[in-house]
Amino acid sequence: LVLYSHHDVGMARGARKRVTNLVRECVRRSIYVTMRDGVRIAVELWLPPSAEDGEKFPAIVWFTRYWRAGMESQAGGNHSPRLGDLMNAAGYVFAHVDARGSGASFGQRFVEYPDEEVRDAGEIIEWLSAQTWSNGRIGTDGISYTGNTAELAAASNHGALKAATPRFTDFDNYAQIHFPGGLQSTAYLKDWGIFVKALDRNDIETLHAIDNMPTYKAMLGVKPVDNDPDQALLRECIKDHVHNVYFVDHGRNWLFRDDLAGITPDGERIARRPLFTYRDEIESAQIPMMHWAGWLDSGTADGALARFATFKAPNLTIIGPWNHGAITSANVFAAEPGPPVPSIQEQWQQVFSFFEPYLKNGTAAPIMRVVRYFTMGRDEWHTTDVWPPRGITYKPWYCSNHEQLDVQPQTELGSEDRYAIDFEAASGKTTRWSTSMGGTPVDYGDRTTADALLLCYTSSPLKSPLEITGHPVVTLYVSSTHTDGAFIVYLESVAPSGRVTYLTEGMLRAIHRKISDAPPYENFGPYHSFLRQHAMPLVPGEVAELSFKLFPTSVEVPAGHALRIAIAGHDKDTFVRVPETGSPLIQLHRGGACPSRIELPIRQA
Repeated sequence: LVLYSHHDVGMARGARKRVTNLVRECVRRSIYVTMRDGVRIAVELWLPPSAEDGEKFPAIVWFTRYWRAGMESQAGGNHSPRLGDLMNAAGYVFAHVDARGSGASFGQRFVEYPDEEVRDAGEIIEWLSAQTWSNGRIGTDGISYTGNTAELAAASNHGALKAATPRFTDFDNYAQIHFPGGLQSTAYLKDWGIFVKALDRNDIETLHAIDNMPTYKAMLGVKPVDNDPDQALLRECIKDHVHNVYFVDHGRNWLFRDDLAGITPDGERIARRPLFTYRDEIESAQIPMMHWAGWLDSGTADGALARFATFKAPNLTIIGPWNHGAITSANVFAAEPGPPVPSIQEQWQQVFSFFEPYLKNGTAAPIMRVVRYFTMGRDEWHTTDVWPPRGITYKPWYCSNHEQLDVQPQTELGSEDRYAIDFEAASGKTTRWSTSMGGTPVDYGDRTTADALLLCYTSSPLKSPLEITGHPVVTLYVSSTHTDGAFIVYLESVAPSGRVTYLTEGMLRAIHRKISDAPPYENFGPYHSFLRQHAMPLVPGEVAELSFKLFPTSVEVPAGHALRIAIAGHDKDTFVRVPETGSPLIQLHRGGACPSRIELPIRQA
């Protein structure tokens, strides 16, 4: 979910002048397009002025869940370039579509990303390509939800769709944003559930009361289509949305992947279908795509790398040091969040450069299957055609005596550390999880105080810089007084000054610890299905092995810094409490046959 002002794109002065002219001259139309089942879908068109004179243009389309019209079109707003103006200035018609069951579109939504929405995308693409102003070539673009639908549109396999630029998407929405490690993300899901319910019901009072939704505080409501002067059609479509299914109403007790289902008014369960399940359709379409993700943006980088390694469709993947939407930098060694690198203007230039041969020239220029990624600390971009990149090897670091992290395993049997779970442990309000709402900067700050509540293991200072690129994997041998629990592992750097810098994290709810031998996509570590049938409660007092990956990163830790893993049993700012009641005491075993450790993907400098 990106709710920042997409429209303030920081364009160069010359481009801003062109857009100022287009604000006066562009042609805007808002109409209904009827789908195969009679459902009317609201489409907003931004046409360059010469489109009315017979000039042909390609189109870029966004399919949105969050109202197709920006606040400046309804409330006056500011005079910064709007998304449609930006597209027109680059030589494209812009189509902004309210997804079925949202905004001014009719229909219901019993799950997110329903199959009906994929079919709708194909029909909208067909309609766009047949317009008198169209050159017959369509691209899909978007960030977050609209990025997901930009990719899903390829599953419609329509011949007019020539390229897509899905950015900051949820390849596996259960494991990479909603329930990472099987832990329900209260930092995201609660606010998001309230937000989309208010949107669908045109509940302005609730929208204005949500603190981290500044873009919507000036909005006056859903924008009707042009031929609805008394808003009778709008009121009718809002009635359609009453049956929509929302996490805020049904998700409190969700735990397993197979719990995430929609429920129709007739009581029929409809399974959610994540992006990775559309592999066959997307590979069949062979649409060239440029994917973007951020190292510190929930699990978008994890999903981007899984897609790159699994799907065989043309794929350029870009992963940078960004928050959700690449609005600000999230470079872990920066003193504070700052402007993104590249700038927002440069990001749009890359998007339009990618589209140009496919949409304007009609050429079939092949793109290489590569990942371009940014290494924090070294602050360099790199390109690889395989993941992990060549030259990366895994090196284990072991939990040892005196809370040390050591390259040698401990041989003594019976070595263990006791830790009473501290349910006051927290990671703050500006984490990779909480900032997916509103596009605010990611900032973990100095984690020295946070770590005082955790079980920590720290290495000796590094003698030379150490690059970590890929997915660290942690294996913990634990026993507990309870049958379930959360195990959150933070990978950190400790400077000579004592400042503790967050690098990445991973987590696993103990009941999900069973490892599946048949992952549906490349996982870069142990794969947990999170299915109800694979649940494995802990046996109090018995040692259990928990093995799971951390979210990927690329960072160079400077010489003189130490590595640290900090182990938590809760993050009150982010996840649901597990267990709901009680005071678990865990033992972490680290000797002999129970070598608790973290394996780091490294390239020694």
